[in-house]
Amino acid sequence: EVFGASAPELGGGFGRSVRAVEEVMDRYGPWQNYECEAIKADLVALEWNGTGRVRLQDFYTAAMQGNHLFSENKDYLREVGALDESEPARPMVLIPNFLLSPANCLGGTRHYSVCCLSECERLYRPLEEHLGASEAPPERILELVQRLGSSSVAAPRALPEPLRRRLIDVADHHGGLVPLHGRLFAQWMHHAFPRECPYPHRSGTTAPVRGPEWQERTGVNFMASASELQEHIDQCVAASEDDCSTSMPWVHAEELHIVVPKSPGHRQPTVASAVRLSMMVSCVAALGIALAHTALGSARKLGVAASSVPKAGLFV
Repeated sequence: EVFGASAPELGGGFGRSVRAVEEVMDRYGPWQNYECEAIKADLVALEWNGTGRVRLQDFYTAAMQGNHLFSENKDYLREVGALDESEPARPMVLIPNFLLSPANCLGGTRHYSVCCLSECERLYRPLEEHLGASEAPPERILELVQRLGSSSVAAPRALPEPLRRRLIDVADHHGGLVPLHGRLFAQWMHHAFPRECPYPHRSGTTAPVRGPEWQERTGVNFMASASELQEHIDQCVAASEDDCSTSMPWVHAEELHIVVPKSPGHRQPTVASAVRLSMMVSCVAALGIALAHTALGSARKLGVAASSVPKAGLFV
């Protein structure tokens, strides 16, 4: 099918074969994503109170009952950012973080891996297209997001007031506009779409590493044994369910992935610009001294008195 549909104008030669291979690669990701959707459905069935999280004891209980996909070591889940330990006694697995982690990537090559497609990216796309800017007023973003639907969220909908206030707080933090590519807005999107958008951990606190690589580095099996699974289940069950919070954590810490330059009239000198200026002055001075030495050497060869040659200081 792919070969027949790929650039027939190229004939049956090498070019058409290359195009067919490229087409197979383009189609393989979406085709493979059906497995990711099945994993997500299993996780949503275990979800805790609509938070986009699965209690670790429920995650591991599913593994004990035969779902081998849910048996990653707790330390490995933490490393790849799939674990919410805002309540240390009641750890939870973040559904979108787990889906998008290397734990669910198929073996690829050293150049690429085939991983689950991000539903959150598809939610960002219409925002970027309609806003046409990297930052926007919160009212405009709210208007658009309320019209966005996903595989688990029906649209249109009215966003709850606490979530609306969160976005306004983000805008206030940035002087009235919300940067679309910052950590705070990503966290807000996680609250708006907890099953689709991953929780954005702070930089440096997680590392997207494949299980075998983590195992080689730590010397610990990235898949938990049956006894380890049972131990974690017992520990989590010991914590009273009555105390288990249904709220989602919010960490007011910003990280901007795209820095919007200031207008030309608001440019301010920085340490970096001062260093660059100092280096330029040093280079000019060094060039002047080199020219002076060259001139002096030439003058001596020609028998000209050194006193008639300009001093190095005149070139600085």
